Amino acid sequence: MQISSADLSSYRGKYDGQTVFVLGTGPSIAQEDLSLLRDRPVMTVNGATLLQEKYDFVPDFFCTSDARFLSSDKKDLAADRLHPDTKRLVRDVIRPYDDPAFADRTFYINTIGKNGFSKQIDRGFYFWCTSISLPIQMAWYMGARTVALLGVDLTYAKSQPRFYEEDSPQPVDPFVGVQIRNIVDAARAFEQDRRELVVCSEESLLRPYLTYRSLAELVQK
Repeated sequence: MQISSADLSSYRGKYDGQTVFVLGTGPSIAQEDLSLLRDRPVMTVNGATLLQEKYDFVPDFFCTSDARFLSSDKKDLAADRLHPDTKRLVRDVIRPYDDPAFADRTFYINTIGKNGFSKQIDRGFYFWCTSISLPIQMAWYMGARTVALLGVDLTYAKSQPRFYEEDSPQPVDPFVGVQIRNIVDAARAFEQDRRELVVCSEESLLRPYLTYRSLAELVQK
């Protein structure tokens, strides 16, 4: 049975006051001991399904706005290799590429626009030209006190833009400026609500704009 964006209401405030960890796919995440995230709120993006397998944790959500993870040789990372308890957040416009067999565990989120910040993701989200937009806006909706970004480097080195090897690495992302602008604006929204959006990668291009917290510091806290 298909689920709708309206069904997200059951997640509103689910992690009120807690720390939610968002796992991107930048090379820096390979330096982290993600076994520390077992039994903690986690959301993964795109190829970060590989981290779920390696460190044996169960993400609350898998998120993508990238059609390649629904229609290419990467699609198993958005489908069969996900833990059965993990829900999926998928941008509505790439739904035609998805396998209908996964509709009963997928929220297809309405795209409002490119730039902005949605506090009610059940009504739609701003896509920022990056899949990271989905977990950040979802974490707000779930009431997270702290949202920690791991592997969100935004550096996209030509030789290895991600922590895992690819046969055909994607060219340098031309939308880094859009991504940084919107993530920084999201951080301001969190700050105004006495919450925080922090970066855990020392190599990230977000370091000049967001507060840095190490993973060890956050899990001890």
